[in-house]
Amino acid sequence: MLVIGLIVSFQGIVLTGTAISRISHQTGPGDERAKVPAGTLEPIEKAEARSVFPSPRFWPDPGEEMPLLRGLAVLLTLLFVALLCMALGSANQDLGRVEWNLQWIFTLPLPTRGIFLARTLEHSLVNAISWGTNMPLWLGIFIAGGAGGWSVPLALLCTLYINLALGALRVWLETHLRLRCSLARLKNLQAAFTIIGIVLFYVLLYVVITDPLPEWFLSFAREGSNAVFLTPPALPLVVLTSGPGGLGVLAGILAYTVLFTVLGVFLPSWLVRDGLIVSSGAYQGTRGTASEQDVKLRPAGIRRKELRLLVRDRNLMVQVLFIPLAVLGFQLVVNPEIFVAAGTNFRHGATLAFAIGTYVLMFGAFTILSVEGNSLWLLYTFPHRIESLLLRKVRLWGTVSLAYTTIILGALMARGASLTLDHAMAGAMALAGVWIYSFLAAGMGVLGTDPLMTEVRRKIHPGKMYLFMLLSACFAYGIYAEQLWPKLTLLVLCSLLALAIWQKVREEIPYLLDPTATPTPAILLSDGLIAALCFFVGGGVLMGLFAGSDPKTFPPGARITVAYVAAGLGVGLFFTASIARRGIKPLDRTAPGRLGSVASGVVGGVAAGALAMVYLYLIDRIPLLARLKEEAPDLLATEYGENFLLWFRGLAILGAPPVEEFIFRGLVFRGLRRTLPLRWSVLASAAIFAIVHPPISFLPVFGLGIATALVYERTGRLMAPILCHMAYNLIVTSFQP
Repeated sequence: MLVIGLIVSFQGIVLTGTAISRISHQTGPGDERAKVPAGTLEPIEKAEARSVFPSPRFWPDPGEEMPLLRGLAVLLTLLFVALLCMALGSANQDLGRVEWNLQWIFTLPLPTRGIFLARTLEHSLVNAISWGTNMPLWLGIFIAGGAGGWSVPLALLCTLYINLALGALRVWLETHLRLRCSLARLKNLQAAFTIIGIVLFYVLLYVVITDPLPEWFLSFAREGSNAVFLTPPALPLVVLTSGPGGLGVLAGILAYTVLFTVLGVFLPSWLVRDGLIVSSGAYQGTRGTASEQDVKLRPAGIRRKELRLLVRDRNLMVQVLFIPLAVLGFQLVVNPEIFVAAGTNFRHGATLAFAIGTYVLMFGAFTILSVEGNSLWLLYTFPHRIESLLLRKVRLWGTVSLAYTTIILGALMARGASLTLDHAMAGAMALAGVWIYSFLAAGMGVLGTDPLMTEVRRKIHPGKMYLFMLLSACFAYGIYAEQLWPKLTLLVLCSLLALAIWQKVREEIPYLLDPTATPTPAILLSDGLIAALCFFVGGGVLMGLFAGSDPKTFPPGARITVAYVAAGLGVGLFFTASIARRGIKPLDRTAPGRLGSVASGVVGGVAAGALAMVYLYLIDRIPLLARLKEEAPDLLATEYGENFLLWFRGLAILGAPPVEEFIFRGLVFRGLRRTLPLRWSVLASAAIFAIVHPPISFLPVFGLGIATALVYERTGRLMAPILCHMAYNLIVTSFQP
């Protein structure tokens, strides 16, 4: 999380510097000495003579700063209102609920003002979105303004001041709305806050990244009212040009701080002077009747219950149904050429459609268990398995996500994209991926939900969310793949991963409501499939990144070696740490000594290598295999062939065996052995191992997978299949047909 925060902050600083440079150059001088309304901002009137900080090359000269400062004031105000709306909307899970968490807090032996002060400070200090946006924004402003070493403390103070304003306004508005609005109205208001916050945030992004800047923004920056500096988030900007008048600005900031304290502490305390509950009947409702035809048209059972919960939780409904459209609309406004690009390369549009579909899943399918809340125990009383009930929900959310994906693909086709085989394959990959990932998202959401929490919320587990985003990015690689084999490989691996995730869900279901018993930690099939998927995609992505390198300085053999060794080491280190953290026993079991492991590995490798020799002999004599050989790229025939062969042998004999055996035997085969007999585990692990290799080598690699799995099962030591793999590759790479 710290690394992600640093990356976001760094990007925010760079984006701010770019925006400052563009605003400064595109507004230009001309109205910088515009008159300020009398008695409005006297410090700014005096400020145009000089600046407190030195002026870097992309900061305007003293006296020419007003257009830039007005533009920044608009951005800061937009960000402030967007953050406030999101704090009351998508980031607030208490506003639209029947129970108000302030009710049990008031049972504590604390004064009312102390409680509201604590809540104000909580919302001020623990505001990750504001820290991640305001802090880099202010840091970029002060760096551009020439504050030097003072940039960090000044940015910190400005962010704390804005966070205090956000926290106080949130506490006051929450209290006021809770006491004045019905529950149905609160839900509608919360959904409205979510929509306004998202729209304003996208408007802010549009202004910052659009080049040239929007005309309305430039017009306000050049000729707008200086009253914009009176808003709480923009007032600290005046310090940049206030000179001796800075004391007046600081007095204004202090006055705002006092006002926020009143709004966040004293005014809410006065509002609840007569108690927190102003009316009864929070759980009351009306029971209507429906015709038989209406009942037939509605979804039945658990699916109807899921839709009813979605309708009642309007904030979640906005997140699931509206935000994907907002994301798509923003992309079309910022990148209107996306439809044009889809006409020439439909993979871009298919990837966008897949991304929107998976975004819907992140807020819908992820919550199939958490929405049950404290009533989960009721599902155990139904005459159906809980797994089957949850799968019905999955199919519902998969259908909703497919609808979004289908609409986007249809819109792209309606805009003139010709229907070719390549387009059809890209669209089919996107649709199949969304359906597969609906099961992935739901399974990961179930595994990331703790039903024993006192207050179960519809909140995505951060770790599961990041993993789902990573897996979604891996599938996008299959959409962009030129050849059919990588697409099939991605479909097979992701489908198997979905099955493995639900296998884990099936094991967890009996323990969901048991606070003491949990399944024994073990290496799961899902671990191995995730590792195989990341290894396969990671190597391909790195190869694509290296494709533009100079072959003289970075020959093809070196590219392949570096790409696959780097991908394998990254995956291996991550899962080694994960296994250790979960307290799982080492991959090696109690088994015969090293000499027996070495002998078994060498014998298995020689046997698999002998079969591979027969296969190589038959390639040119079987038409289908000969055609596959012709379609495979022959890097040995190029001017770097000898160099490539040297690198390839080093990778095959020394680099690949440890990495691949760790993934496919240590993780995949061991995960399969938990639930399958030896015969099926050997065949399944060998098939998964073979499918990540080129199609021309599928059969011999499948035989190698059988040999290494049997050797690992017999010896219990990972060193044995590694030696088997090395011996096999030594034989194959040494054979010249």
